[in-house]
Amino acid sequence: MKHLLPSKFLQRVLLADALVSMLVAALQLGLTRSLAGLLGLSHDVLFESGVFLVGYALLLVWLARGKPVPSLLLWGLVIGNAGWALGCVAVGVADQPGVLGVAFLLAQALTVLVFAGLEFAGIRASTVTGGVNATGAALR
Repeated sequence: MKHLLPSKFLQRVLLADALVSMLVAALQLGLTRSLAGLLGLSHDVLFESGVFLVGYALLLVWLARGKPVPSLLLWGLVIGNAGWALGCVAVGVADQPGVLGVAFLLAQALTVLVFAGLEFAGIRASTVTGGVNATGAALR
């Protein structure tokens, strides 16, 4: 399996994505009920996506540590961010939120699309490597 050594640019993008994800998670988890009423979005969608974002942010921090990682995992982030944008559209159609809810979903969709583009550029700037296994030995 091909591994990539994340470029400094990609490491910074991953950390920025992690920071934004953790801030949104804190907002959604800390103010779930208030946000649900204010935005016209489902309590469950806000809470469950907030929990997901915590795990996602932790994964991003781990990937940004500057060690070789499977390239498929990095490409999965790009695809996942595009999927998150589509999910925002789907939630907007299904929940039929108010104006603030639509703005919240559009802001998330645009943000993750920007991160997808930046991560794409960062992956292309990264170095292909064989990677290492759990013991630190070089992979072939």
